[in-house]
Amino acid sequence: MDSGWAAILGAVIGLIGSTLAGVIAPTITRRREAASAEAAALRSRRAAVIRELVASYAESYEDEGGSSGLLARRETALTDLALIISSEETPVLEAAESAGSLVSGVTSDLSATAFVEISRLLPSWHRGEITPLQLQARFERVVEAARPAED
Repeated sequence: MDSGWAAILGAVIGLIGSTLAGVIAPTITRRREAASAEAAALRSRRAAVIRELVASYAESYEDEGGSSGLLARRETALTDLALIISSEETPVLEAAESAGSLVSGVTSDLSATAFVEISRLLPSWHRGEITPLQLQARFERVVEAARPAED
């Protein structure tokens, strides 16, 4: 191949490359933006569910178990949480369910501890400061320490 054909071949390859880059780059950018928007929407929804869950715990705690309406509200928030978390995040749901059971009982030091601890841990998890397993372990450790000693 002489230098003339090499120059033509180089120009053709350059033309194809620049054409493909002009088509592929916007597609990649759109996909990246869509994934980012989806992640932001999920974070926003998760924050709303956490707020609703903590509010339902607070009302149940103040009402010493609450009415069936409060129970339904908390169960709806737990269901919403179950729908938006991944399988790796199920320890968060388990701790939230446990907290709900403890808070909805008779007001005691244990129910107060459960309420305060889950109200602190859920936002920490949401911000990425702790993992789901860390949330569950910390919740269980604090609640176990607050349990009254059996005679």
